[in-house]
Amino acid sequence: YYLGTQLLWDPAREVDDIMDDYYQRAFGPASAELKDYWTRLEDARNRMVDNYSVQNEGYAAVYDQAFFDELYALMDRAAELTADGPDKFRDRVNFVRVGLDYTSMIAELRDLIQRVRESRGQDEEADRRAREIWDEIEQLCNDNPHTIRWRRITPGSRRIMRGGGLHPDHLR
Repeated sequence: YYLGTQLLWDPAREVDDIMDDYYQRAFGPASAELKDYWTRLEDARNRMVDNYSVQNEGYAAVYDQAFFDELYALMDRAAELTADGPDKFRDRVNFVRVGLDYTSMIAELRDLIQRVRESRGQDEEADRRAREIWDEIEQLCNDNPHTIRWRRITPGSRRIMRGGGLHPDHLR
């Protein structure tokens, strides 16, 4: 939205300059970390689109533990850099981190659901952990109602069904 608004005001401006301004205004001392964070997320999404022809294919390859370790390291550094500054920067970093927590949990849930499906429900450990993660996701969403649009992913919704039924109850 920031980029679009700035380009409407002055279409001759350079996109990179506008985005650098955005990161600086939004995240202050953590601007470089958040720019790197969003760049890595965009790169991951592009790898999914470019390298996998089926929507549900490639998640484990792209959104693996190393990917999340890198993003969490960036968020940890951003939290350090904003710890003593104005609340607005710290709050914005925390807001972004909630989205990372959600994304990480969904990635793990996808893997567990796949394990349960492949075992035809016999992998009790994967089933138990999937249900734990679902409860954690539900709690995260309830604790952060302005960060994640929870109602869109509840069991039985069109979105969750399009995504292959990530809710553990869809396995039975």
